[in-house]
Amino acid sequence: MMNNLNAIRKEFHKDTPLESVILNRMQFKKYGKVQKMRQTVREIKSGTRMICRVVSENIHLLSKAFKNQFVIPEFKHFCDQIETIYDRCKDNDDGNVGSSLC
Repeated sequence: MMNNLNAIRKEFHKDTPLESVILNRMQFKKYGKVQKMRQTVREIKSGTRMICRVVSENIHLLSKAFKNQFVIPEFKHFCDQIETIYDRCKDNDDGNVGSSLC
């Protein structure tokens, strides 16, 4: 442990009290943790805003889906269109698999 303390002291002026050196390093580490927490909070707020925007723009669709009122008129025709799109795309092997899927 003394080796670690001496190594820390070498980073600073030899006359600097060891307590100050340790306190400064602890404050720096704490500052780094606070910065990471702030960034995380910003990301959460940003994600929350995005979710709120998407939900508010599509509230009528979500409301119908949750009430089992989300009906696709002419369902057979809809299924035929989806099948046609699938058949056109299924042989497409261009591009790469996304890195998040590997």
